[in-house]
Amino acid sequence: MAGAGLRTATKWVALRALAEGGEPSTERLAAASGLSVRGIAARAAAEGWDARRPGPAADLDARIARLMDNLVRETAELEAPGDGRDKARIEGLTARMRLLEKLAEINEGRQARQEEQQKTDAEIAEILRRIDARIVELAHEFAAELAGDRDARAAGAAGGG
Repeated sequence: MAGAGLRTATKWVALRALAEGGEPSTERLAAASGLSVRGIAARAAAEGWDARRPGPAADLDARIARLMDNLVRETAELEAPGDGRDKARIEGLTARMRLLEKLAEINEGRQARQEEQQKTDAEIAEILRRIDARIVELAHEFAAELAGDRDARAAGAAGGG
């Protein structure tokens, strides 16, 4: 019984590492799934899994599109004549499709927040520009006022003295 608890704990540790951006190594995938490292490596090689590491967040759209293209290709292969309907493969494709749809939704939300932030930043920059211009204007008025008082005192001293 303790062995089952340890296996479950190992799966959760591996899943958390993957969720938090950990390297999806064959070992970590095996720990998370409960499958063997050898089995995962063989399946990855047989199916031509793309082992490239994800790039920066800006590339997320391209990665989602590439993964969607892969799913479309795999779905077409599954529908090819003579190819038996593999229930596990269909379920895997369905799960991956749901995941990609969710990623696309998250990415759209992220992009909307970034656009809103850029708009807000531009509005703040415009407000600060106007405040700065007003400060400069007031400084010039104050300087002119001080210069005018000095000129008036100098004229009063010269004329009255």
